[in-house]
Amino acid sequence: MSTAAARSREERRRLRGAMMRRLVLTPVRRWTANRKLHLCMAIRGGVITQAEAIAAHKLSVDELALWLNAVARRDFEALRARQRRAA
Repeated sequence: MSTAAARSREERRRLRGAMMRRLVLTPVRRWTANRKLHLCMAIRGGVITQAEAIAAHKLSVDELALWLNAVARRDFEALRARQRRAA
């Protein structure tokens, strides 16, 4: 792989990280399951810290821990505001 290609790949990675950081630190009026997932993935990916997320969104430590645990378990249904009832 050429040095230019490696540099270009690293530049794209940095740009994606910066875009993701801006996206997850933007004020949120309504938390959807998808927004919760993106925030958790940004934390797990090292884009932002838990402390930054808590401060930026005024979340409780327990609330964020619940979201992170749900993502770790791949229980995306737990991120929903209302659980769906079984038919």
